[in-house]
Amino acid sequence: MSGPGGLDGLGAIAAVARGAATGAALLSDAAARAEALEPDLGALVHTAPETPADDGDSDLGPLAGLVLGVKEIISVEGLPRTCGAPHFVDDAARSQDATAVARLREAGAAVLGTLSSHVLAFGVIGPATANPAVPGRIAGGSSSGSAAAVAAGLVHAALGSDTGGSVRIPAACCGVVGLKPTRGSVSLAGVAALAWSLDTVGAIAATVADCRLVSEVIRGYDPTDPASDPNTTRSDAPTPAEVRIGVLDEIHQEAIDPQVRTRWEAALEALEADGARLVPVRLPSFPEANEGNGLILCAEAAAVHGEQQSRWHEALPADVVRRLELGSELDAVTTARARRLGTLLTWELRAAFRDVDVLVLPTLPCRVPVLGRRQVAVGDDKEPVTAALTRFTGPWNLVGAPAGSVPTGVDDEGAPIGMQVVGPWHGEGPVLDVMTRLEALDLRGH
Repeated sequence: MSGPGGLDGLGAIAAVARGAATGAALLSDAAARAEALEPDLGALVHTAPETPADDGDSDLGPLAGLVLGVKEIISVEGLPRTCGAPHFVDDAARSQDATAVARLREAGAAVLGTLSSHVLAFGVIGPATANPAVPGRIAGGSSSGSAAAVAAGLVHAALGSDTGGSVRIPAACCGVVGLKPTRGSVSLAGVAALAWSLDTVGAIAATVADCRLVSEVIRGYDPTDPASDPNTTRSDAPTPAEVRIGVLDEIHQEAIDPQVRTRWEAALEALEADGARLVPVRLPSFPEANEGNGLILCAEAAAVHGEQQSRWHEALPADVVRRLELGSELDAVTTARARRLGTLLTWELRAAFRDVDVLVLPTLPCRVPVLGRRQVAVGDDKEPVTAALTRFTGPWNLVGAPAGSVPTGVDDEGAPIGMQVVGPWHGEGPVLDVMTRLEALDLRGH
């Protein structure tokens, strides 16, 4: 499998020569590459039928030349929406694209097909998908196929969903870029629900420039989605040279793998040397926020799939059943306390963003876990894999703020290490700008 970079080693989508190849030709090349990589990669679930937009006769849009993959919980016209659990969900062929997919097609993208997901998008391992960046380690999840397909060069970019870290975690594990947008800024129309109040759809790509282009196309109000935010706007204001980087005091008290901590400190030092200003930030609710997000996620997922509770054990893997059962057993007081944590963290974050432009912290507190292991080393201790992988990602789902992951080198065994940039609501511009700086600083030698 090849490393990140897209088909034929292409870099940023913006650099693709328009008209150099039709969408149909690009899809043909991608299909041939998929045949060479699958089933070992475990990313491509269904190949999409070609559409009129793929024939090259339509006007070229800003994403002409882009081959796109779509997580299998997101509707693609003519394909089943299997959600990693065919025959449990309604997997009939979809009659139309999800809004996000339709917008990308309108911008010139060609859809290769749907990509694998952890079952019901309810897990962060993606056990059926290989990690092209570091064999033997997990690909992450739940958007495992989206990250693996980008990392292997099968597609230029992919759509994933993120409810507790499911775009950022696999992006970090596979050494690619991922962005979870502000909740409500990207339409969920045509997307299978996991947790109504937490779900988002985001982009995964080989570079920040690619991720920005895809994210801008899918962003915007959609009247067909009740959760869509009518106040969504595009932030084109440039981030100042002396960007104010928030450094969480609470992170210093968290268990973190020494190599991850070293990489985080090197990233902060490099940003400061590049003209940024580091500002200490306190978020007292942060250490408990991921647990709060997890409780709400489990409760809402149990409600989403409650009508089929009698089939959980026969149709779903044990890890997903455990989370659904936990959600079904939660009482109102416990979930109310979890939502209160979200309120507190929102207030704290609003205050923090008066003094800083973004926060920078590791995407994961650990190195990429070995496939098949239930625990992962975090410093001197071991921690359940799911708890570790979501510890630094779940809090931002709880409050709905945008957050992205960008690779910043590898550990001593060659596994990627990602840094996470978190911004204020509808502050995707500053988030992507700082991700671009981290990408350009090339921290591999630090």
